Amino acid sequence: MGAATSQPTRRAVWNIAARQHDRVTHAQLRALGLGDKAIRHRVKRGSLIPVAREIYAISRPRGTPEERWMEDALRCGDQAAVGDVSAAVFGADPARLGATS
Repeated sequence: MGAATSQPTRRAVWNIAARQHDRVTHAQLRALGLGDKAIRHRVKRGSLIPVAREIYAISRPRGTPEERWMEDALRCGDQAAVGDVSAAVFGADPARLGATS
């Protein structure tokens, strides 16, 4: 994030992404005070990487299955979660996902 982004905002974006397998939504960025122009600028600069409609990666594009599942959950909205049985079916450790029963 650039010089125009305050340190607390930058830290808040990283904190959200850390809980969401390196993913953050457009709505979350807006809630932190970033406008559409600032978000577009970060996409153009490469500090936000579009991975799905209104979902961005912070450090790298598609990678692990957990990152892809987080994208799917984020697309479904704030109340979505990946269940531990679903995660186990696909070979993931539910604890790594923060999955719920």
